[in-house]
Amino acid sequence: MTVLNIANIDVNCPTGAGSCVTTVTFTIANTGQENAGPFTVRVVADPAASQIENVNVTGLNAGATKTLTVNFPPNGNCFDPDCSVVVIIDVSNNIVESDEGNNQLTDLVIG
Repeated sequence: MTVLNIANIDVNCPTGAGSCVTTVTFTIANTGQENAGPFTVRVVADPAASQIENVNVTGLNAGATKTLTVNFPPNGNCFDPDCSVVVIIDVSNNIVESDEGNNQLTDLVIG
């Protein structure tokens, strides 16, 4: 399993402070030769503020990719002044892998 990319980080504040919604789109892949069973992907926006969303994935076939989008609820303005996002695959370590080092990817958007 690997996080291929964090394709988009968007913070939209339609009515100003307190209405901000952070949207993160990312792609994961099963780079192994076996199908993966259920696992959880954790997305952390602005780790200092501990904005965390978990996505349960029912499984991913060997060689397959999957693009996911997570929306953080209002009051979570990721920019202070920058927006750091971390995507972590298989946070519960349900999937046995030969390389656990590629299960995480961080991206930073300068505010």
